[in-house]
Amino acid sequence: MDGLEQDRQEPASHLRRRQDAELAMEHVVKGVTEMKSGNRVTAIQQFNQALTIDPLCVDALVARGAALYQACMCRYSNRKLVDSITLCVPPRLSNEGHFTEAEADFDQALTIQRDHQNARNYMVETLISYAGLLEVQGEVEQARAKYEKVLMIKEERRAKAGLEKLNKKKEVLQLKLVCESKKQRKSLEEMKKEQVRDELRSVFRSRSRQSIREVVFCFGTSPARFTQVYRIPISVCSSIDSMDDACGSRCGEISDVEKRRINLNLFQKFPPEEARYHDLRMFVFLHAIDSMVSENIEER
Repeated sequence: MDGLEQDRQEPASHLRRRQDAELAMEHVVKGVTEMKSGNRVTAIQQFNQALTIDPLCVDALVARGAALYQACMCRYSNRKLVDSITLCVPPRLSNEGHFTEAEADFDQALTIQRDHQNARNYMVETLISYAGLLEVQGEVEQARAKYEKVLMIKEERRAKAGLEKLNKKKEVLQLKLVCESKKQRKSLEEMKKEQVRDELRSVFRSRSRQSIREVVFCFGTSPARFTQVYRIPISVCSSIDSMDDACGSRCGEISDVEKRRINLNLFQKFPPEEARYHDLRMFVFLHAIDSMVSENIEER
């Protein structure tokens, strides 16, 4: 008896599923008719009823997704939206969620029937349009994900072109950031050079200038830890006839020629590339023939 009862129940279950599928398709047909008449809200209601009866009705999922997609495109047309070339970025649209809902319907349909051609075609169109909207709104990475999803479905020229455009924008942005960084670094270097010049001017005017024999530049994280050391020797004129035949300055002075040489050596060689890109600090020391005085050491 149990076996006989099971045989009766099994055909009944198959019959019920077939009846549900047929009834769901009736609602799908009605919904398509409503869509053609321009009644998208009523059409979507019919598709919802179909899916309530048969949740695995692929045609109902595709039709509802198509209705949502068309509703998005119709509203965008009414708002006179343009593509990502526009100079006026539109605000986030209230019906953006329709794109997400349509995409979800097509995803579910393709999960049930991977080779459903209408589902694939509508999915591609939805993702292309959605990616364009995201790109206009500045959500570049999300737009990139939509284009990449299209290419997973089929080789689509518009998706490839969209990705190429996004990549070019990214390259331009990176180049702009690099240029701004270089400009800021150059400005900082000029400021540091001017600080060193001011320090050297004060040194050349100091009372101990006749004792200076060397300028030493050290690069490191602290005065006790250097990675590079550069030395610039300084010649002090000791000629008796310096005002006439030698350097043109008084005896025991650093001549103007020598000062220019120091500045030339300084700013042709410093700071080295290693110090620029590793955030090393520069320390300036003055080596004199006498014992060090407070003016002999300056940190930068």
